[in-house]
Amino acid sequence: MFISSDTNIWFDFEAIGHLEHPFLLNHSYYISDFTYDEEINSSEEIKKIVTIGCLQLTPVNNEELALANKLTIKYQNLSFYDLVALAIAIKRKWVLLTGDGLLRNAAVNEKIECHGSIWIYDQLIMEKKISKSCYNQCLLKLLDLVNQGKRRLPIEELVKRINNNYSNK
Repeated sequence: MFISSDTNIWFDFEAIGHLEHPFLLNHSYYISDFTYDEEINSSEEIKKIVTIGCLQLTPVNNEELALANKLTIKYQNLSFYDLVALAIAIKRKWVLLTGDGLLRNAAVNEKIECHGSIWIYDQLIMEKKISKSCYNQCLLKLLDLVNQGKRRLPIEELVKRINNNYSNK
């Protein structure tokens, strides 16, 4: 699966110390080159996953830039970088990976498959790439960060999964 990602998704994994987790799945992750230059360049950890080729930079073509510009009228509350990630997903028929609620809504509106950090963890546990213990620890760390106001993820989805896994032990 080819995935166009925004920046906040990588900060979720960095915040809990598990940038490697998405790459345990058999997906190809991309971020636009100028989004990387503008929004991620400050993170040494995320730079490493780009340097070793896990997160791949992709140039944005003229069609994608034109679509992103057009989408700025429709989705005025989204950043241009978010709209570039969406435009790449639309034009290339890729999945969009984001934790941004407004961007997720735009993806649904544009009929683009869209997922976030929690989905990655669901995939990791379903494919037995991580243990239930690791899954729970990561979700608990994300929930703690959300409760501290440091990350934005749906609390109810995190709690539902945490409670479900604890009740299945």
